[in-house]
Amino acid sequence: MRFLVTGGTGFVGYNLAARLVSLGHEVCVTGREGENDAPAGSILVSWEEAGDMPFDACFHQAANNDTLDDDSWGMLESNVFAPAKLFHRLAHNGCKRFVYASSTAVYGNSPAPYSEQSDTDPMNVYAKSKLAFDEFAQSFVEDTQTKVFGLRYCNIYGPGESHKGRRASMIMHLCLQMMGGGRPRIFQHGEQRRAWIHVDDVVDANLACLSSDSGGLFNVAGESATFNQIVATINEALGSNLEPDYIKCPFEDRYQKDTDTDTSKAKRVLGWSPKVSIAEGIASYLPLLGASL
Repeated sequence: MRFLVTGGTGFVGYNLAARLVSLGHEVCVTGREGENDAPAGSILVSWEEAGDMPFDACFHQAANNDTLDDDSWGMLESNVFAPAKLFHRLAHNGCKRFVYASSTAVYGNSPAPYSEQSDTDPMNVYAKSKLAFDEFAQSFVEDTQTKVFGLRYCNIYGPGESHKGRRASMIMHLCLQMMGGGRPRIFQHGEQRRAWIHVDDVVDANLACLSSDSGGLFNVAGESATFNQIVATINEALGSNLEPDYIKCPFEDRYQKDTDTDTSKAKRVLGWSPKVSIAEGIASYLPLLGASL
């Protein structure tokens, strides 16, 4: 089959495109400088070129995911207006299946664990843009009679994220700090809880959408753990005993405290559930990070 992966030189997009190539598909990717190279065997195309090409499915992973960016207009242009135009162009050229990256950031500090029916409470410009695209996707389905799957990701980590700098996962930053012998820096008092998910599980969730007849919104998250528990897991993997260096959160008023997430809908409808435990994911990630130092 022929697929488009937007953001195919980014974190999730690169891993997804590489998997699709390995499965024998023809894969076109869009990307930008400063990210990964396009996966071997894929075809790098511009955003404009992609809109004029026929595809069996589009995996939309490109986004401005900077949660500290307060430029509302720029965020909406990147995360809503531009991809909405691309979706319509692709549908016009025969694409009938769309999978896109949403985010559990749309839930804000609504009571956890989040389900797809939980109240939305976006706490920053990024989260608001993701919720806006979810709303666009619903009308797009009605207008075009396509299948659309919105995957609400939560705290992804794993190979291929190092180009993201400060926006890389907390797990990557903590691993690098602790591998260098430094005390891990986390927000006071380390009891904030996150649902963490390895990028391989995210790729599996995207692929599961290819065989489902039911579109919609799906939470894509893994095992939950506190910041303190993540530090303990890294310590165990490294054979170290580094104590956390607790710091004050500088944006407490727009910070999600608990992102524990219910993924039962994805299991029921898509046949997908996460496979990589936090301990397994960290243990496999550390040697790759070490090789890059």
